[in-house]
Amino acid sequence: MVAIFSLKVTNFRTRICEHADALVYRLWCERICQSGVGDEAFTKGESFEPVLAGDAAEVLPMLLRHIDELQAEGILTAIELNKISAAINAAIESLDENVVEKYLEIFNVFDDISDAILPARPSSVVISSDGNLVTYSIAEGAGETDFVRTVQRMTENAVIKGEALLPTERAAVLIAGNLLDGGYRLPIVPISWGMPGFRKHQSVMSVTDPGPGHLFDTVTDLAHMEGVIVHIEHLERGVAIPRAEVEPYRIPMPRIVPRICLQAARFAPVSTYVGRPLFEGTFDNSFLKTVHTFAAACSEFFGTGVTECKVAIEGMTYTQAVRFMRAMVANTRRAENQILSGAFCINVPIIDDRDANNPRTVSDPFEVGRLGIDIVIDGHFEKVTWDGTADSYPSKCVIDQIEFWQSATLVHEAHERGLLTYFSAGFRMHNLEKVVYTGVDGVGIGGAQILRFMDYTTGNHGPFKGENIRPILDLRNNAETSVRGKAARLLAKLDTLHFLDALDESQENFRHQFFEAVCSEDIDKIAVLLRNADTIGIGSAERRTIWRRSNFTSFGDAIAERRRITRPSIFFTSVRVPRNSGSDEFIGNDQRALQTCHRHAAGV
Repeated sequence: MVAIFSLKVTNFRTRICEHADALVYRLWCERICQSGVGDEAFTKGESFEPVLAGDAAEVLPMLLRHIDELQAEGILTAIELNKISAAINAAIESLDENVVEKYLEIFNVFDDISDAILPARPSSVVISSDGNLVTYSIAEGAGETDFVRTVQRMTENAVIKGEALLPTERAAVLIAGNLLDGGYRLPIVPISWGMPGFRKHQSVMSVTDPGPGHLFDTVTDLAHMEGVIVHIEHLERGVAIPRAEVEPYRIPMPRIVPRICLQAARFAPVSTYVGRPLFEGTFDNSFLKTVHTFAAACSEFFGTGVTECKVAIEGMTYTQAVRFMRAMVANTRRAENQILSGAFCINVPIIDDRDANNPRTVSDPFEVGRLGIDIVIDGHFEKVTWDGTADSYPSKCVIDQIEFWQSATLVHEAHERGLLTYFSAGFRMHNLEKVVYTGVDGVGIGGAQILRFMDYTTGNHGPFKGENIRPILDLRNNAETSVRGKAARLLAKLDTLHFLDALDESQENFRHQFFEAVCSEDIDKIAVLLRNADTIGIGSAERRTIWRRSNFTSFGDAIAERRRITRPSIFFTSVRVPRNSGSDEFIGNDQRALQTCHRHAAGV
């Protein structure tokens, strides 16, 4: 079967300009990364701005400006500039049956300039024109005729084989992105976060970028999605702007999110930042508008296939935050395994007004973190995030702002109450081992510290440093196999089993001893307890959790009962986990899911 998409030649000029602009941006990123320029020497005068162009008449000036900037920065030689300009002009000016040949020449020119190494095989995509229509045809097999779904399958096969896409195939991916921009909905069943202590990787690295870096790098390499959640957020905020004026993280470009889901959906969860609530006047006066606005944004992102939407819980008292979050839960459209995360900055005080007659301001970072757990539980979100941003950028690492035992305690207390956990802000390579030892579920990795170039004068961001992903994952993997890494994983599992009421008294006593040992950082003490773990019957506790159905029809019901809320748990929901996808660390459906959990239990 062949999947076909056609568009009028008269409409193709806009696509030519958009696709050429994407190639220009990618070349800029490549040249910066290859130049050897250090972080201290990188400069970028202009901050990121939203897309302001729609048709060819608007896109073309933007494209030409970006090309001129490459020349001004010395990234292009005069010969390269002439080749690019000639190819683009020839394609734009052609509105006949030769337009496809000239359009593809743009890709060939950029490949030549980039010294791209392409696979020696026929392309699965044919692009043709009769002078009236430009037609994309894909013969990808399996009886599929839906064009966007076929493009998805084509990119998945390339990732699994470790092959680059050929020019016509990259052109098809770009045109599929245009279809997504136009409202096409690709049915995607998101991969779940999974259960603490049962995943292949307890600490999932949340590789972060506003979007283009993911499309050019993260989602094109299977190794870059191993034990990773692909996180999308806008990070650029200047170097000294108070976070009260401009929040440190912001919502990404909406149209880039479905493009990333299109290519990542089979291999890794995708998450996105949404932002902190925007209140006009008083909380009560703007409550309805704010809830509906944020619920609409989250619903849209969930509809494109993301696993998680993160909302900053700021500018509200305890009771206001709970009210806002419960309204968000009630008004957001999402599947069972799509979660809402509440993010709390440990440097921002919270007014605890549960006792209306005696409100208190909580400002100690550790106590703010603990209060965040209570708010997420009462607000019915599924994940708590502890963020360490302040008024300066780059940020100091969040786990360097509190003691290790405090970080481990936050994770432990959240896990035993049925929450997923996450640390963000300021992570550098040397912080990764320590954060793995806390047993946290997710680690926010991004920004100027580790995955982005940044102008240290303006704070404006540059290209994504995709070459750092593998070293990051290697550090995580090595930490996981250490004594303290194994202990963090086992404690997460014990806390999950405690939450599910699956531990007997002796096992509970062991859990408390083990938590104290983890906090102590005493490797000898931890090692002894790890050796003793096999003697207390944790495996039988797992089997009780897996097979004991009680009065519940599913474990989602059981967890909902434990949480005393109506929403089924994220932990046991149906997801698509294909063979040979590298995603077997995530959770599947009921018995199959729990068998996967059991298969990937910590080998301690």
